[in-house]
Amino acid sequence: MNIGILTFHCAYNYGAVLQCYALQKHLESLGFNVTIINYTPFYLASKRPKVNLRTFVNRHPILSLNRYISFTSKLQRQFDKFLEFSDLHLNLSKKCKNYDQLSSVISSLDTIIIGSDQVWSETFNGKDSVWYGQFPNFKGRVITYAASAGDVNKFKTNIPEVLEAIKRFDSISVREVDLQNTLSEYGVNDAVTVVDPTLLLDKKSWSVFLDKPIESEKYILVYQGRDDDALMNYAKSLGTIHHCKVISCDFYANSFQDGISQCVAGPKEFLNLVHNAFCVITSSFHGTALSILLETRFFAFFKGDGGDIRAKALLESLNLCNRIIDRNSLPCANEEIDWNTVKEKITLLKERANKYLLENA
Repeated sequence: MNIGILTFHCAYNYGAVLQCYALQKHLESLGFNVTIINYTPFYLASKRPKVNLRTFVNRHPILSLNRYISFTSKLQRQFDKFLEFSDLHLNLSKKCKNYDQLSSVISSLDTIIIGSDQVWSETFNGKDSVWYGQFPNFKGRVITYAASAGDVNKFKTNIPEVLEAIKRFDSISVREVDLQNTLSEYGVNDAVTVVDPTLLLDKKSWSVFLDKPIESEKYILVYQGRDDDALMNYAKSLGTIHHCKVISCDFYANSFQDGISQCVAGPKEFLNLVHNAFCVITSSFHGTALSILLETRFFAFFKGDGGDIRAKALLESLNLCNRIIDRNSLPCANEEIDWNTVKEKITLLKERANKYLLENA
């Protein structure tokens, strides 16, 4: 059976690329022929990190300019690493930028799987109908896997249009219970929750990327899904306590400060950094998920802005809510994580996901 995955694989984001890779590899392990539908509309392909020149300005104009040039060079090298990873590890179809080109690519498929990631969030999906299964000439099955809408309150603002659009789906699975409950509230009672694709692969499956450590020193890794100075201050304080350097692999302005080292990392290098860190401090859902998967000590920083819902659902399902910190948290070592118990819980979640995929793909 030929399956096509339609997701945010071209986004300049570790989680977006790695969840796509994970779903591809897992479906292949179940015996499917898998293609990543290389849909790269402008609203996705054009999104790249930007930092204002003023971030680098100080009393010395030449030094400021040199710092900015150095940054843009690092940004390009990181972008190139994303492209390299996708070219080497994703089974990409020919590129399609509009619906006509997309129709040509999907014509040979038996099933289209939309997801995972925030494919139903209008913050990211460009209000594009394809993310809601709208393929008028496609005769195969269309399902979702671990679709997310991000903030469900924002999702509800367009619920009449969404409910009409998703009637096309042959089966719906979502990533968060909050989204499942919202759909049920509006009469969609057959949606199920499944685990994020990154957790479908075990640590051994990711080991191909976990070679020699990139960093020789003991370090704390910071990865911000949404920036917050309190997160950075927490990381630096924890680094002082445990005699660790602090490394950031995001490009928010607050990453460029004294006491924070910048690292150029594509998806492969990011996995290496997470795996070998003394601790990961993150406000990213996938930063949290991959820390769990790779059995790395971590803290999930919650901003309380509605963007924590996805990580909260995951941590609740794995009984790891003691790893949550916020602006008022004091740096501490915290107790060790019982990874064997966590793996047992993940195994149960994977069994549910396999059942859904085998019955509906």
